[in-house]
Amino acid sequence: MSQKSTTNLSSGLLLLAAGSALSVLLWRRYRGAQPDKLLHQIKQEFDAQPITGSWIDFQPFRYQKRWAYRGGIRQQSREYRFVVATNGQHLVGHWQPLMH
Repeated sequence: MSQKSTTNLSSGLLLLAAGSALSVLLWRRYRGAQPDKLLHQIKQEFDAQPITGSWIDFQPFRYQKRWAYRGGIRQQSREYRFVVATNGQHLVGHWQPLMH
């Protein structure tokens, strides 16, 4: 093998290893994070009045040293905002109603 081929092969293997390591790191960080399932879980807590709208950010953020998601649920004239950890635990005291 020529030196150029060896260098190209080594570079390719190095990039493959770095990509694999990064993939494993990201998988470990976000594997429990399924925002759509968290939103569904939270919506089940609202059974008194029909839900007219809901949303959740799919990009997690750091909140009190944990990864969390922001979201909201609307019921007729009230809107509730929440912050939920990736394991489903509510991180902001309780529901924060926004009056309209």
